[in-house]
Amino acid sequence: MKTFLTEQYAKAVAREYRGRLVFVASALSCIAFLAAIAFALPTYFLLRAKADAISTPASYPDSLSNVESSAALLKEKISAAETVADEERMAAIVEKILVRAVDGISVTNISLRRDTGASAISLAGVADTREDLVAFQKSLESEPLFSKVVLPVSALAKGKDVHFSFSIDSDF
Repeated sequence: MKTFLTEQYAKAVAREYRGRLVFVASALSCIAFLAAIAFALPTYFLLRAKADAISTPASYPDSLSNVESSAALLKEKISAAETVADEERMAAIVEKILVRAVDGISVTNISLRRDTGASAISLAGVADTREDLVAFQKSLESEPLFSKVVLPVSALAKGKDVHFSFSIDSDF
């Protein structure tokens, strides 16, 4: 290949090219190093703060009374969480009952009773017809959560505008 550059000038251009290449590589290395430091600093500060919090004696309880008060506070929080969970479970049971109410059934009263051995639900309302009431009873009996659904026979005496009262045994 023919070049029109003198040998001395070609060496100077090659030297300048290598110098620029070294400069660009150095600049990119510095930028990468600074970026790594910038991304590592927040983690370092967080770890340092956690280590300081653990190692300071102020984070440890000073006496037995602090431990007891912390335990009492924890018991209150657990009790509140259990109450919320219990209320959610009761709401789910009431929802299961109301979802199964067919057209023509108006539920006027639901009461839940929990004992240590067994739990019961009392359900009262008005049905448009006896057939609606029987369909509602069968729907409740098909719910696996309810072990026993009792409808007094006297509730089936009327044919229309039937006032009813169910007793439902359940484990909730």
